[in-house]
Amino acid sequence: MGKITIEELKNYLRTSKSVEFEYEKTDGTKRLAQGTLSESFIPEEKRPKKDSEYKAGNNIRYFDVDLNEWRSIAASVEEVELKSVTMIVIKGEEGEEEDGSDD
Repeated sequence: MGKITIEELKNYLRTSKSVEFEYEKTDGTKRLAQGTLSESFIPEEKRPKKDSEYKAGNNIRYFDVDLNEWRSIAASVEEVELKSVTMIVIKGEEGEEEDGSDD
């Protein structure tokens, strides 16, 4: 799909069921991740506490849906390679599901 900025990634992570992306770690290796920040797709026991926010200094946090754990991207990373986006399914007026996949 192409390169996107970290701000664009954060927007996708907040508004999508899951986002597949690849970024370069600080050690130079590439990491392929499947992540989200959409609370409804994060297990309840893994969600940030009510009155606190899950923070990692200046790093960008995301929930890895494959590993079922929180991960972070170093603040020095400026862009990532977007592979695919699975959108949240919304019920239509007639009660039919709309396909939100952006593969």
